[in-house]
Amino acid sequence: MGTIITRKQGNNTYYLYQETYREKINKKDFGKSRGSGKSKVHTRSIYLGSAETILKCIKGNRSPVKVNTRNFGMTAAAYQAACFIDLPQILMKQIKGERFETNLWIYFFITVINRLDSATSKEKMRMILL
Repeated sequence: MGTIITRKQGNNTYYLYQETYREKINKKDFGKSRGSGKSKVHTRSIYLGSAETILKCIKGNRSPVKVNTRNFGMTAAAYQAACFIDLPQILMKQIKGERFETNLWIYFFITVINRLDSATSKEKMRMILL
């Protein structure tokens, strides 16, 4: 959470939104307690303008903003998260065997990813795999 701070330049007063956060130097480290890895402090400042400018924006003509959404990247994000927690290696150890020259754990893994985004039937999934 950030704060709004004031800056004076001559006779004018300007406002900034400022927030400070920490980012781990080593991306594999996680946690917030002492000894969980080195982190670096970052500060982000956003210029808001003078009090008159801010008031003008608040009182100005407000109309709803049109937002376009698109669905993409869910499968890639799920795969990345699964690799991050070593799910493919866990499945390799637990599910042995082959079917049609493909390891069984791959069928299970694809089914899990499929059910997260667009739950299609096994019959339709077969079409994708072929």
